[in-house]
Amino acid sequence: MIRSVVIAMVLLWAIPAPAQTPREAPQDGYGLHDERSVGPFTIQRWVNSATPDVSPAGMCDCITVVYAGARRVTTFGRAGTLTAFTASDLSGTDVNGDGFADLVVSAWSGGAHCCYSSAIYSVGENVMPILVLETGNCGPGELEDLDGNGTLEFITCDDQWAYAYCSFADSPLPRVIYSYDRTRGMYVVDTPRFASSYREQLAEWLDDAQAWMSRSGGKDLGVDKCRLLRPALGLMYSGRFSDGVALIRGLYRGDDREEFEREVTQKVRGSRLWVDR
Repeated sequence: MIRSVVIAMVLLWAIPAPAQTPREAPQDGYGLHDERSVGPFTIQRWVNSATPDVSPAGMCDCITVVYAGARRVTTFGRAGTLTAFTASDLSGTDVNGDGFADLVVSAWSGGAHCCYSSAIYSVGENVMPILVLETGNCGPGELEDLDGNGTLEFITCDDQWAYAYCSFADSPLPRVIYSYDRTRGMYVVDTPRFASSYREQLAEWLDDAQAWMSRSGGKDLGVDKCRLLRPALGLMYSGRFSDGVALIRGLYRGDDREEFEREVTQKVRGSRLWVDR
């Protein structure tokens, strides 16, 4: 009996204790404001001691450090810059199906509408950025399994259309969908493949534009452009570029139709968030 107890104690002593997360200031003049755990990650927010205020939205002159045990995964923020960083509740899960825990974060620079950025890091032996994207007015984006294959798609929009022919509230902001490409080890724009997920919404936009043009088309060309852009861009970004062009040609009545069409098509083709399928 005594021998068994001794052996058990020796085995327990042989098991290494969990690595302790360091609490080391990332820069002089910054003190620890808070620390929390999200999945396997420990997230420390260090605030400038000279300006220690943190707004309810999390805006502060802070440097955020992310650990996995004693291993520093990454650092966000820059001294002297006000930013709010958020780690998604999905952090710690495997969103892209590569077998490693992922860190999903977003940053907000403040202001009424702007600006957001989003990132996903696959944390294996190496820390691999698999999505790093300025999402601007589109917010932090969403992750959802649209095709049911077990990996999550990243859903955002093309921020370049904010205020285009419209007020901000009516900006068309066409949907953009990223899927994880295993061969490239990163998220890539793949919007047309998921067009069927939003077929009903696109049909509603088309009906609304057609109803508006039949009722009020030609009275205010600025409003007409705004009404047409949402379904036209929805078609173009979902892989039906020619249908989007045909919609503008068929419904817009202004004398500047050719110029309007040219401006829209050039802007679409020049966007890094549009793919030709």
